[in-house]
Amino acid sequence: AWDNRGSLLSDAGRFDDALASYDRAIAIKPDHADAWSNRGTALQYLYRLEEALASHDTAIALKPDSPEGHCNRGSVLNCFNRPADALLSFNRAIALKPDFAQAYFNRAITELSTGDLESGWRDFEWRRKIAEMSGNRVFPRPLLTSLADIQGKTILIHYEHGFGDTLQFYRYLELIHQRGARLLFHVQKKLQRLLTPRDDFITFVELDDPSLSYDYHVPMMSLPLIFGTTLATIPAKVPYLAADETLVEKWRARLGGGGFEIGICWSGSLTHIKGHNGRIFPLSSLEKLARLPGVRLVSLQKGDGESDLKALSPGMTVESFDDLDAGPDAFVDTAAVMKCVDLVITNDTSVSHLAGALGVRGWVALQFAADWRWLRTRADSPWYPTLRLFRQKIDDDWSHVFQDMEISLSRLLS
Repeated sequence: AWDNRGSLLSDAGRFDDALASYDRAIAIKPDHADAWSNRGTALQYLYRLEEALASHDTAIALKPDSPEGHCNRGSVLNCFNRPADALLSFNRAIALKPDFAQAYFNRAITELSTGDLESGWRDFEWRRKIAEMSGNRVFPRPLLTSLADIQGKTILIHYEHGFGDTLQFYRYLELIHQRGARLLFHVQKKLQRLLTPRDDFITFVELDDPSLSYDYHVPMMSLPLIFGTTLATIPAKVPYLAADETLVEKWRARLGGGGFEIGICWSGSLTHIKGHNGRIFPLSSLEKLARLPGVRLVSLQKGDGESDLKALSPGMTVESFDDLDAGPDAFVDTAAVMKCVDLVITNDTSVSHLAGALGVRGWVALQFAADWRWLRTRADSPWYPTLRLFRQKIDDDWSHVFQDMEISLSRLLS
């Protein structure tokens, strides 16, 4: 009962309370392997990684044939930036449970992060068997699995997950169009205006439209598999998004020119992931950059994180605009501002994908165990040629990232 209570608390995002429940379960039954494993997951969300790994090790010692235990252990090893060890854990989980969708998906993330895109995209398809990722959508027409028979056909492409994923994989829609297919696109309504100025070959649709007719459907993030994308063949021609020129002129006038203008974003949604969000860096990290001669910081931050502008360090100035993307459409003003400034500095959030898709110069601050799409060690991105990556050298320590940025910016200004 205490173990079950802990699981419900974890589902509610109350990880400290969940941990107390798991500890109570273990106190009553010290050999309760599942409680040890669940405890390790709660500790991972609290970003107490050493304790999480130890808890999973105990769970596996008590129950060596638990596929969930090995899968959970692999997730923690990924946080330690130990992909080879993580893969061993996921492989063990799959050997014990050959239809374990979560283990395949976790293995996919690890493979993609190491550049093994061929295996990664194949394993990535298991996400569609995970209810909370697939949304349990049912489509009456066949799934597109090949490019062989699409000329003259109507393809329904439907988005998955967040804005960043949509912006990253949007590049594939033009490639489908070039092969003679008609495109229907179910996408977040907030993104439709941003995507409209350039690509008039796309028809936006709603899935509940009774008149919807198509030959094949495909989830957006399955397109790299269909195209056989490898590191060498990533379609990286930018820009593949465009800002509204009327808005560009409007924001250029408002910014007024003068100085070296840097658009900045430091926080994503605080609910993007449960528990620790290592993608967020403190706004104060940019203080030394702000003091360089001629530098002007312009906020691109929306939602979570905007309140940080009210607590700036003495002498630090960040220009902000309350009406930036204040309407129903996401990123239309942000895209226009990006086309006006000299540089974009951002954390790993949808803003980084927008900058890359627009082909503007951007610097991305990455946590120690960065998201899979930024790979593991590179300072450049094969997805976005105009972006430069600055990575944490030590987990949860941003100091080296912004020291390196300060040096690079000083050289750029000289």
